[in-house]
Amino acid sequence: MKTNEIFNSRRFGKYFMSDLKNCASNYWLSMLLISLMGLIIYIGTVVLGLTFTGEWGGPDKTFRTFTFGVSMFVLMTTMPVKCYGKITEKRYGTSWLMIPASTFEKVLSMVIMTVFVVPVICGGIYLAADSIICALDK
Repeated sequence: MKTNEIFNSRRFGKYFMSDLKNCASNYWLSMLLISLMGLIIYIGTVVLGLTFTGEWGGPDKTFRTFTFGVSMFVLMTTMPVKCYGKITEKRYGTSWLMIPASTFEKVLSMVIMTVFVVPVICGGIYLAADSIICALDK
């Protein structure tokens, strides 16, 4: 087997971009909600604090770090199912096998999307929202 049959950078780039678009269309709303989990919990904490104690108080740094860890865990467990869960279905799986890219390129694309691209984007959105919260509420 020739090496260009196993991995071709041009073919991989095209497949990766189509995989990225497919994953973005299937997962963008869930990723946005998971990324904004810190903001949602902050708003909930402040509203509950104002309702029951009458004081303005947001979560501390430890709770925000814990929330970040939980959101990354939720992201890492839900993303593969939303983006690649249909592969086990007969019709979709057969058409996925027929895509003109090698199995190695498909698996590499999955790993890059699941381990690097989506967590970096989600983490960036989460940290940007957390930075805005920290700038507005000391």
